[in-house]
Amino acid sequence: MTPEPFDEDCLYLNIWAPRDPPVQSIGYPVMLWIHGGGFFEGSSLQIIYDGLSWTNAAIQASNSFIMVSINYRLKVMGFFAQSALVDDHGQTIANQGISDQRMAMQWVRNDIRQFGGNSDSITLMGQSAGSHSVCTHIVSPLSTNLFHAGILDSGTCHTPTY
Repeated sequence: MTPEPFDEDCLYLNIWAPRDPPVQSIGYPVMLWIHGGGFFEGSSLQIIYDGLSWTNAAIQASNSFIMVSINYRLKVMGFFAQSALVDDHGQTIANQGISDQRMAMQWVRNDIRQFGGNSDSITLMGQSAGSHSVCTHIVSPLSTNLFHAGILDSGTCHTPTY
């Protein structure tokens, strides 16, 4: 399976929000970041995904937003696709990693106002496998109304993962 142990206890998210309340009553726009790593490795805690530098730069440019980065199950715990694991309609039920992402998106949609965010202005952004995930959510009816825009950085739904 894997050469080293890994922990399934990974369903965390990080939120970086400006200290000042939003000027507009609708709240700050939100960027939800999905990390890459080929659905095999990676974490939202990697230093290159530190939302503090992103949000501080936006504050200095008077274009503040809230950044949320999420974790999701990886490897066999998150992406064990197998033909026997389908529902009554032939849809896979084994893609727990994408389901984890969708659950985080639902939480952000329902609760980001508590952090000064605008739940009607959520942009998904991902890099590599995260970009593949964003594309998957764009085309999935299960993710409808959970976000409003998507940014794909180096990957699409048709990009192979390695």
